[in-house]
Amino acid sequence: MQGIDEKDMSNEDFEFGGKNTTDKNDYLILEAKGTGHYVGCHLDIHNLRITNKWNWYGEGNDMIFIDGDIWPPSLHGTGTENYFNAAWCSAREFNNPNYGMYYPSRR
Repeated sequence: MQGIDEKDMSNEDFEFGGKNTTDKNDYLILEAKGTGHYVGCHLDIHNLRITNKWNWYGEGNDMIFIDGDIWPPSLHGTGTENYFNAAWCSAREFNNPNYGMYYPSRR
């Protein structure tokens, strides 16, 4: 993943201005062949963009390409925050049997 140059971007453009209609430069979390079951993944994010508004790391849709899919993928979610059960990003620590947030957003 190459990332983007955010130097002269407003926070609103940084958070909501992108559009991704391919899998180019996406983060790859698994590439596998053969039979099996995808159970899930663990994600840690250290958000280096500190602002007083929209200090949020979760934008970006989860996409799962199966058996040679081309755009659009077989599974296309609504955002990282929803994939990890953290919509709106909690401002306090919480944990559950299958997910949690031990270092929440600074608001």
